[in-house]
Amino acid sequence: MRQKVISFLERVVEITIYVLICALPFSKAMVEICAAVIIGAWFIKKIISSKSQIIPSTILNWPIAFFVLFNILSVSLSVDPKLSLYALFSKVFEHILLFFIVVETIQRPSQIKRIFFLLGISAFIVSVDGLIQYFSGKDLFRSYPLHEEINVRACFKNPNDLAGWIIVCIPVFIGGIFNKVNVIYSKYQKIFFGIVSVLLVACLFLTDSRASWVGFLFGSIFFCYFSLRRLPFRRKIIIYFLFIVCLAVFSLMLPSSIKQRVMSITDAKANINRISLWKKSLIIIDNNKISGIGLNTYTQVSPFYYVPRARNEYPHNSYLHMTAEIGIPGLCAFLWMILVLFWQGTVLLWKRGDPLLIGLFSGLTSLLVHTFFDTDLYTLQLIIFFWCFIGIVISYMKLRPKEEASV
Repeated sequence: MRQKVISFLERVVEITIYVLICALPFSKAMVEICAAVIIGAWFIKKIISSKSQIIPSTILNWPIAFFVLFNILSVSLSVDPKLSLYALFSKVFEHILLFFIVVETIQRPSQIKRIFFLLGISAFIVSVDGLIQYFSGKDLFRSYPLHEEINVRACFKNPNDLAGWIIVCIPVFIGGIFNKVNVIYSKYQKIFFGIVSVLLVACLFLTDSRASWVGFLFGSIFFCYFSLRRLPFRRKIIIYFLFIVCLAVFSLMLPSSIKQRVMSITDAKANINRISLWKKSLIIIDNNKISGIGLNTYTQVSPFYYVPRARNEYPHNSYLHMTAEIGIPGLCAFLWMILVLFWQGTVLLWKRGDPLLIGLFSGLTSLLVHTFFDTDLYTLQLIIFFWCFIGIVISYMKLRPKEEASV
């Protein structure tokens, strides 16, 4: 009887993870409900299970342990301990638990295959919604208008959030098209991924999000490097040359408004507001180097610091935001986690180098670069997507190469 209950709870967790991945772009409430169901079912399973291991062993356990430790230190010395304590349980612990639950639950190629196909369906709906919004002025689900009357955001609250989600999805789908081990899709599924990728690229440019374009560029370079590294040197040069030519031709075809937006990336005057926000966050960090000001208190402390042109809002740089709230040691623990993940990932890429694994790390690269210019780690949908995504990455890295995986 007990085993049947455990099996039922495991199935509940697995199905709810699928629902979470699908529903993430469309409803914050559904994301929170799914997260609560996943964690609740997982806790009940642990209580009635006889297994002694509470969380799975991964390469990220030690970095995450130190990250949690510095978050707790930040709470204990916070300018608002109650607010920080609430954030510790409702955000930090929730996100990290989701990571471990995904690692523990998603262990078979068929599960990973199913997750990315469901993500593809979700991406197709979002991209179509974005294009409808661009041409009609409103999206399908909440009648959201274009952001500032020009930028596509689909069902997301902000164009930058949509763009941050897109730049993770595109390389994963492209990797899925060419993958030949572990997770293998049918011809029609690959065609579907190709169509979705094209639609997502169109939406990416229509978001007018410069940070996402930069992130996507870095992710694309990562993808090209590891995809082409085994080719002869002469063939690499030819492919890189053709890529540059295609990029140049494509840039000439872009509307003038997008060209001007691209050119403004390196223009200090065009970025003065964001630079001012960064300056303010650096001043806050300088005054609170070790423990930070306290988890979830940035908007409370920000008004007490004055920097010309800097509004009282998030600094639009998640790394500076994190450092301001939990201190330099907390940021170092987070970067340690990312470094360990990429170190082990690149070692595996040199050995295996399958396209889906390349796509996973390319998407993660894109997001981490985008995070340098935006609030990804402090946006509900993207931060949950981030922790679930690295959980899926860890699960996929653990798989041994196989020729096929059925749905």
